[in-house]
Amino acid sequence: MKSIIIKYSKYILTLLAVAAMAVGLLMPAQIKAADSYNKDKKGSITINLDDVKKANVSISIYQVASISHDGVNISFDIVSSLKSTGVDVNDITTSDKNLNSAKKLTTVIDNSGISSVTKKTDSNGKVSFTDLAQGMYLVEEKDSASYGMFSPFLVAIPYMEDGQNWIYDVET
Repeated sequence: MKSIIIKYSKYILTLLAVAAMAVGLLMPAQIKAADSYNKDKKGSITINLDDVKKANVSISIYQVASISHDGVNISFDIVSSLKSTGVDVNDITTSDKNLNSAKKLTTVIDNSGISSVTKKTDSNGKVSFTDLAQGMYLVEEKDSASYGMFSPFLVAIPYMEDGQNWIYDVET
């Protein structure tokens, strides 16, 4: 009897090891949670016209939506004076939607009562807007220049790029 147990012990150990591995595979894996959202954290937007390195280009930003957090998700609430545009700032999932929404907002922004912050680029074509409240911002160039103008666009502070980390400082 003792020789039978010794003979089959390597099979029993192998069976136990396989069973342990199977249980480990069937148990839910621990998923790394996204960085905690910080409702009080300020953000920034940095525009870099490095391809033309054009100094003294006026760039304006407007906060067009505030942010709401329900404990799990964030969403944006468009400023009441812009609701008539029909822009859904929570449905900007492609660059085309971003461009179209920004263009719609640009046509009414000057009459909306929303104030802007305007700065000029430095000698390297760079400008930064810092200490910004969380929300959605419309960015537009105010100068027509010999090299052309960039199209207006929308930027969210914060946004989640990789499903893991909140980005509060946007560079474009």
